[in-house]
Amino acid sequence: MTLSEHETSNHLLQQVSKDLGLLLEQVYQLETSVDDVTGEQLGNFIEMLLEQKLALDVNYLPITMKHSRPGILVRVLVQPDNLKTVIHLLMTELGTLGVRIEPITRVITTRDYVTVTLTHNGQKIPIRIKRSWNTDGKLIYWKPENKDVVTAARTLNVSIKFILHDLQQKIRPDTWTRENEDDG
Repeated sequence: MTLSEHETSNHLLQQVSKDLGLLLEQVYQLETSVDDVTGEQLGNFIEMLLEQKLALDVNYLPITMKHSRPGILVRVLVQPDNLKTVIHLLMTELGTLGVRIEPITRVITTRDYVTVTLTHNGQKIPIRIKRSWNTDGKLIYWKPENKDVVTAARTLNVSIKFILHDLQQKIRPDTWTRENEDDG
């Protein structure tokens, strides 16, 4: 890409994000192929990256490598501050010999959480709701944190579907503002 094409592309991205009321963010996509990693090793690696907040996203795909060997393509999306640490971990934890690095521009919303309290048979269960907003403060989307929904269903001995239905009845997104942290 020439400098002129790069500038045109950046201008287009800035205009699109402005028109949609979204933000632009510069991150890196790290990618490597491995063929000698167990599912447990890969699962532990992914948990470690996410628990330590070293990665924005981690995914893997089955691939066919040279000599028709099955392998795994590992992709990690990271903030610039975590680049060195995650490259090091890819090499030490997964044993890869090389990591492909690509700068990525992504369009994002601002996000926050609000806690909604469900009451069932006298038990109060808090459930976090993730909300996304545009730069004008307009609510774009909301969804309950799955982990909280599962915990609530198990605690109350009801189905996940029951919890989601209760949330739909209780939540009033039309009353939310970005500064509003009241229970639904």
